[in-house]
Amino acid sequence: MSTPKLAFMFSGQGSHYFRMGEGLYARHPTFRRWMDRLDVLVRDLAGSSVVEALYQEGRGKGDVFDRTLLTHPALLMMEYALAESLIEAGVVPDVVIGASLGTVAAACVAGCLDVEAALEMTIRHARSLEACCERGAMIAVLGPTSLYDDAGLSRHGELAAVNFDAHFVVAATMQGAAEIEKILRVKDIVFQRLAVSFAFHSRWLDAAEALFKERSRSMRARPARLPLVCCARTRAIDTFTADHAWSVAREPIRFFETMKRLEESGPYRYVDVGPSGTLATFMKYILSKGGSRSTHHTVLSPFGRDFERFTAAATELGARPPRPGTDERAEAPSPSGAAADARAAGPSPRGFEAASRPAAPAGASSSDRAVGSEPSGAPARAPSDGPRPLRAEASGAAATNGVHAGPRATVAFMFPGQGSQKRGMGAGLFDSVPEYAAVEREVDALLGYSMRALCHEDPDGRLKETQYTQPALYVVNALHYYDAIARGQRPDYVAGHSLGEYNALLAAGAFDLLTGLRLVKKRGELMAASVSGGMAAVIGMDEGRIKQVLTENGLGTIDVANFNSPSQIVISGPVADIARGHTVFEDAGARTYVILPVSAAFHSRYVEETGRAFADFIAPMRFEALRIPVISNVSARPYEAKDPSATIKSLLVQQITRPVQWVQSVSFLMAQGVKEFREIGPGNVLTRLVQQIERQPSGA
Repeated sequence: MSTPKLAFMFSGQGSHYFRMGEGLYARHPTFRRWMDRLDVLVRDLAGSSVVEALYQEGRGKGDVFDRTLLTHPALLMMEYALAESLIEAGVVPDVVIGASLGTVAAACVAGCLDVEAALEMTIRHARSLEACCERGAMIAVLGPTSLYDDAGLSRHGELAAVNFDAHFVVAATMQGAAEIEKILRVKDIVFQRLAVSFAFHSRWLDAAEALFKERSRSMRARPARLPLVCCARTRAIDTFTADHAWSVAREPIRFFETMKRLEESGPYRYVDVGPSGTLATFMKYILSKGGSRSTHHTVLSPFGRDFERFTAAATELGARPPRPGTDERAEAPSPSGAAADARAAGPSPRGFEAASRPAAPAGASSSDRAVGSEPSGAPARAPSDGPRPLRAEASGAAATNGVHAGPRATVAFMFPGQGSQKRGMGAGLFDSVPEYAAVEREVDALLGYSMRALCHEDPDGRLKETQYTQPALYVVNALHYYDAIARGQRPDYVAGHSLGEYNALLAAGAFDLLTGLRLVKKRGELMAASVSGGMAAVIGMDEGRIKQVLTENGLGTIDVANFNSPSQIVISGPVADIARGHTVFEDAGARTYVILPVSAAFHSRYVEETGRAFADFIAPMRFEALRIPVISNVSARPYEAKDPSATIKSLLVQQITRPVQWVQSVSFLMAQGVKEFREIGPGNVLTRLVQQIERQPSGA
């Protein structure tokens, strides 16, 4: 008898709920890392955090979660992170199956799409629906498909899905849904309204088709590297184009027909990689008839115990079970074609360990913004926080939050800027770092409020305000630094993104913690008082093309503010011109143009007055010689050793009006032989940018 092949099944809209995957997010490092990494991009594109929406304190699994702009990316993130966690544990699919939106996640695992591009596409889809379509509903009916016509449901809606012989879904307008529910109640037929805001898989989506396809005209896909079965087509497809992306949400879901056809080439082990186990339930009924040797497996469920369920399912499917008490943080694999790559490489030796210190996402603040939300334009944070253990592993390599971990590597510490903050950051460090305990009272006296309370509780919602965010992030970055040093870690170079440069100077011995805090406090106050201009992030366009677009469209009033990665650049200028840039850049081929929620055009000519005021403040101060090289945002080179006070003052003042040369800084460090970049602070924003810079190297 043939060995059953392994099939991953990805479900679509209706299988989501608040708090889905929460237990796995808290305890499984790979799952959490993927969720955090993708959440950064969602913030960039949608302006909101999926992780915060999912796990916000006070929200229950039964609460309605139907905002498509969030549920679309939430499902993709959840399913992709779960698939990658299984793959890293050695549970590698031979085939992937997508139902509705789940086909997008399946296409990513099959290697057709990078998950970042897929997220952009799903958000474009959601925005197109919200812009063009009336609200609608979907109703799942427990009964034979014949009821659709026999009970008169077809007069009020369209058949959207047939899941097995006694389960189907009808899509309708809100009025039509009410009529359908009346009929079902009278006939005493079991039904459930799904948590969606549109009538997916029906003609009521057609109004959005032209807009979605226009916005997706630049979408590029690769051939599938393993069979990709689409339940809209009832068969395997070779790639995943914009037309496919539209059809999987518009055409009926023919899950029953698709799986019966697939069974002809079985047997299979069907693994539901969705949050609810919905498709595994459907397979239970499909497989109950006909004597199939195939089996069905559920990984997650709305009934909780996510980590235990994952462990049991993965072990049953052949993964090595976790070792209790480990704290390994394996690097996330490449986000494209992971399944095919994993099959070639064999099972990962350490992808299934649980972090020994669970992280609690509940209560996260909504203060973090889209990419570049700092006045410096630093990208929005990923919600991972807490001291990252940097202990040596058996091989001698360090487990870090960075990239390129390896023994005896040249190490750079990176300190993030504004945008990485969140309520709860620094938890556990305020009490465990003696360097801070010795000065905590002085910190609070200098600021006029409790730093600990601001970071842990943010009772007045101030953490999103620049004059509070900058001191808070400086302190928490410092806590992470002292913790890393206490664990025996030592950098060869230090660098920081905008505000983070102050932490780099602290680490190099330029000043003590309190002196740096005075500088950052003043910087934050001056920046908060600036009210001229705006900023935007241009994603998917390089520096040369951006400057060309600005010149060709008479936008010489706009300055380049941040070089975050080769394809993510922030611009600053007058509000009206930044607003006009939205159409200009999207027409010129930018993937995304995000206007940032800032009060002024930072890192540009328009904040020269702020720079002059800061120069007056810093003038009487003296600074110490640097003990290790600090890479300047202004020059992307180390601070010069001669006359350290004058050099530091000059570069910190220039930093306010000059662009952040992050790409150039990382490229310089790579040229110096740096092999290991460790992010010292909350989140993994800079780690993600380093990975992008590595993939698209720029000149040093």
